[in-house]
Amino acid sequence: MSPLSSVPQSSPVCVAAVHAGVVSNGVGGRISAVNSKGIPHYEATLANNVTSTGGTLSDSLFTFKTNGCSGRLGLETNAVADAQLSASSVFECKTVRGQDSVWAPSGARLNKAGLPWASYQLDQQQWLQVDLKREKRITGITTTGSTDREYQYHVSAYRVLYGADGQHWSVYREASSSQDKVTLKPTL
Repeated sequence: MSPLSSVPQSSPVCVAAVHAGVVSNGVGGRISAVNSKGIPHYEATLANNVTSTGGTLSDSLFTFKTNGCSGRLGLETNAVADAQLSASSVFECKTVRGQDSVWAPSGARLNKAGLPWASYQLDQQQWLQVDLKREKRITGITTTGSTDREYQYHVSAYRVLYGADGQHWSVYREASSSQDKVTLKPTL
């Protein structure tokens, strides 16, 4: 992709960079992008308060280069082990056929068949923890809800907390703000 000298804040490239978590909407900054082969279909998502539009049959795909980090952390590929996932509570119930149904933290993975994670309590004190084993730069978070027709659970909003020891936590905030960053997810 050819270098961009300066583009308006409202340009699709800038909005895409905020959506991808590469730059903060409030702070801005320089971005680098790479043009590569496209994908046949991509889903619309909401991230960092920017909603993308789903599309089909794109010949090219541009991705952002970010300080040597790229790719997913491993929740989809199982590079992050089930033992690295924990939660405040787990929803358990009996199915209509009388089978046990456990919505464990191990289900908190993208594109995983079976039940996703769901908390037992439906309050704002529930959490899902991912132990990344070392410090990592996170530039985006993707969440999905249950695909089970009987239990259509999904997260409507979340905050990100981070810490080094699993005991003491700091709330993620935009660089120019003293407010907790709360990401709202669309409701169905």
